[in-house]
Amino acid sequence: MVVVDSIDAFPFEDVVYQGLFAGLIEACLDLSITSKKYSVFCKAAFPAEMETHLTPLNKGKVAARRFFIRWNYADLVIMTAKRFKRMLYGEGEIDDPTEYEYLDDKNKALKYMYSIIPDRIESISGVMFDTMAYIIRHTQKKPRQLIQMLNTIISISEYLNEKDAISDVVIREGIHIALNDLIAGTLNIYDQIYHRVPDLIRNALTNQKNHMTMSGQDVAIKGVKDLRKQLRILTNQLKTIMFAVGCIGKRLNIHELNNSDAVWVSQFEYQIKNRISFNLETYT
Repeated sequence: MVVVDSIDAFPFEDVVYQGLFAGLIEACLDLSITSKKYSVFCKAAFPAEMETHLTPLNKGKVAARRFFIRWNYADLVIMTAKRFKRMLYGEGEIDDPTEYEYLDDKNKALKYMYSIIPDRIESISGVMFDTMAYIIRHTQKKPRQLIQMLNTIISISEYLNEKDAISDVVIREGIHIALNDLIAGTLNIYDQIYHRVPDLIRNALTNQKNHMTMSGQDVAIKGVKDLRKQLRILTNQLKTIMFAVGCIGKRLNIHELNNSDAVWVSQFEYQIKNRISFNLETYT
């Protein structure tokens, strides 16, 4: 099997890069057709953010052989439990792979995690959450983001000598320390697709409320009209980018709390793009 992983730079405006990408996909398709004859399997992996911006030579052939790797809550809990066990007890202390098999069960993985961290955590606004759900909701359900966040939490816990029982204070602190780096990393790939689009998004959303209607988004975008025109980005393009980056999402419903606060359940385009349409509903 031949696996071609993506590089860290994606110069979409470069026609040479576009040609290389198209040729790579065509080569993978040719090998897939002849794989039984030559026993060679070829797969090319790219970030999901690139999917709507890449133009293969034959879209029809690619669509039939395209797969998205999607991580759900259970996947991330299991991955986290195995990683925690390896990191907390040392790579050389658990050499038998079967020591990890029981963690393939989500409930057992959760039980293991909650022997190390509290099972409930209170947010800054005073709302109680399941701890793993609270940590994961600060990511875009990407393993590398969750790993980075957990590494920060572990580093703080070791510094404070809380290795065997990580407190909720350390978890909250670790999340918010890692969050700026996660946001910067998410925006970075779009900076290569649309030059300076992170600046455009930051300027548009700075000082905006945490929720807005479609007309409110229009007002925010209007405030960066000069920069948007300078970068040759259309209004609807910027709306699409805001959803694709995950900086705004669409409100689905609201859970009212006893203390007059509320938790909003919202949909974000984290892993598969172009799933949220523009309408008059509320964005978060």
